[in-house]
Amino acid sequence: MRWLAYLILAYLVLGTQVGLGPVGPGPNLMVLAAIFIAIYAPRRTALMGCFGLGLMQDLMTASPLGLWAIAYAIVGLLVIGVRDMVYREHFLTHAVLGFLGALTGALVLLGHGRLYQSLHPDWHYRGPLAWPLLRSAGYTALLAPFVLGGLRRTKQYFGFRVPRRGSVRTLRRRDI
Repeated sequence: MRWLAYLILAYLVLGTQVGLGPVGPGPNLMVLAAIFIAIYAPRRTALMGCFGLGLMQDLMTASPLGLWAIAYAIVGLLVIGVRDMVYREHFLTHAVLGFLGALTGALVLLGHGRLYQSLHPDWHYRGPLAWPLLRSAGYTALLAPFVLGGLRRTKQYFGFRVPRRGSVRTLRRRDI
């Protein structure tokens, strides 16, 4: 993967995500970028890329450092696990992966809020609510085919080597 293209993508997506602002539960564009990287990049590179996207989002938000990084790393692991079993370029695949990715991030946030509340009962910390996070996952799923479809057209700039459907290719050690 070409890291300059990755950094430009991360900058643009993070800027758009921050620009959307806190006006209700909006789509999670960073999880869509993580899904794009996890679908097309080699395994190790994809996990590092997803974790890096999460760290960048942690630095831009008030969440604890590493919370989004862990969430996007889990999303990357899930996508890497199923990417050879699904048709990577189908819009339903994009919608389902977008919904499951945003839902995974929401579950990590909810789990952190509940764990923090149980460890610090004297603090009146109220973690995120489930309904806005579920609505955000729905918005992300609706937007996923458009965003991932557009990003799919730019995969040559990232240096991803993806075999065509039905072609036989031997995997090298660095591709695994």
